[in-house]
Formats: sequence, C-alpha cells, structure tokens
Amino acid sequence: MNIDVPVSPFVGTIQDQDDVVFSLVNLAPAKDIRLQIPAGPVTLSEAHLTYATTSVEALAEVGITSAVTVSNKFHGSLICFNVELLASGVVRNEIQGGLIESATLGVGFRIGVVAFNFQDEAKVATPALLAASTTLNMSSSLFEVAVVGAGLGALPAVKPLILSSISAFDMSTFQTLGAVEVALNEYLVSNKEALSPVLLSVSMETSGIVKNAYPTGTADFKADALAQTYAFERAYHGASQEQAIADPRVKQRNLNIDVIKQVYGTYLQLKPGEQPTPQAHDDAGRVLSAGRY
Repeated sequence: MNIDVPVSPFVGTIQDQDDVVFSLVNLAPAKDIRLQIPAGPVTLSEAHLTYATTSVEALAEVGITSAVTVSNKFHGSLICFNVELLASGVVRNEIQGGLIESATLGVGFRIGVVAFNFQDEAKVATPALLAASTTLNMSSSLFEVAVVGAGLGALPAVKPLILSSISAFDMSTFQTLGAVEVALNEYLVSNKEALSPVLLSVSMETSGIVKNAYPTGTADFKADALAQTYAFERAYHGASQEQAIADPRVKQRNLNIDVIKQVYGTYLQLKPGEQPTPQAHDDAGRVLSAGRY
C-alpha cells in the first residue's frame, strides 16, 4: 500500500547521500528517501481550482506568512483556506530500492486566504462566500499568492492577481482567479516546455515507513515520537548516544532506548560513544526546525 506524502521542493545532500528529500529526514535513513526525476518535460494535467480549510501554521509552512501577521494582530476567530490552482503530473523515481516510488510535480499558484472580523461563520464557510461577505463589508479578509514553479510570468492574467496579493479577498479577486484558471490552461496547451514544475509530493510504501520510523517491538506512536525528538535534541546539544541514554530523563519519561539508538546510529551516522559531528548537529537541527516559522 502506498500513500501520497506532501513535501517541500528542497532536495539535496545529507549524510553523504545526494538527492535526499529534506522533508522526509525524520521518517527514514537518507539512503531510503532519495529522489531523481527523469529528464525531459513532465506531462501536466489540466489545472483546476480547489480549496481546503487549513490553519495559520500550515499556511506559514508553504510560505504564506501574512496569515501569521493577521493571527498576531487580530485575536478573534480566524478561518483559513488553502486555495490551489495547480497543473500537475506524476513521474517515476529513477532511484530504485528506496521508499519513494514516484513523485508529483506541479506548477501554478497557492493562495492563502484568511477570514477574520466576521459575525456569522456560515457566511464565510467557503472562499466564494467569504468573497461575497467581504465585498458587502460583513467580514474582513486577506489573501496572499505564492507562485509554485516557474515560467508563469508571461501570463497577462496573472499580473492583477499578484499585484493585489496581501489585500482583501473580495468578489473581484474571486473573479480574477477564474480568469487565471482559464489563461493557465490555455497556456499549458502550447507552452509546456516554458514551465518548470516543482516537487509537490511523493508516493511512498507504507510498510517501509513504519519499519524505519518504529523499530521492532514498538507500537506506540506518541512514545516513539517523544523518543525520536529527545534523541535529536540531545544530539543537537552535543550529547553522544551513550550520554543521551544515561541521562536520568530517559527512565523518568520511559523513553524507548531502541528508538534513541536508531536516531543516533541510522539517521545521524554516529557510533555509541561518538560526539555529534558538525554534520550530525546540522542534520538534527534541520529536523527539529522543520515545523517552525
């Protein structure tokens, strides 16, 4: 069984392994999460507008930082939407034997929308309703555009959307989105070579993820996640595996020693008595900071 895992587009070198998907370093050893995309153009689907409710934190993780500004300045209820207009395509992974079987690449736009200062949640429950409510001054809203991929600058319909980014999400904006959808699909017909799609997600084999993330004899997700976080923290602060395991907090918190050993030995490539190398320190810090903004 495979699952589709959203990832950031960043791929690089970790632990002497090239082509590692950075977003997955806390799931498996670097050698098992490598990705090479086949050369040549990607066959892209038609782009369609979609939306889903989301959180301020999730918007910030995809680069929509204005949501954080609204959250910090406005202390009432917020409703967030992730509106996407993406053309995408699936490609196989050229590297065999790892956990990643294929990848989805895409190009288009992500629009983070935040509703606030509203009286009736039902009247801002969708982007269309929010746009109407904002136009009628029944609520406040803000949207920000993040371009996904490259090559979209030649689309005239895109300019009004980008120029009005970080302003109210009203009916004018909603209608502009419809025009951009039409223009993007027309552009895709004869200009696919001019577009540079980026990594959106990967398809991974679930049993391999479980085997790597949770060693034999563990089944408690929360307990294992705590042990993993503890190990990365201790390594980041300079403790060897032996020092981390000897710390009285391991017994006090009933942390799984096998998970701690796996983090040090498999992820960070350290021997039991070895102090964390600069590379291990940086790798641990990258994992610990993945969800911060």
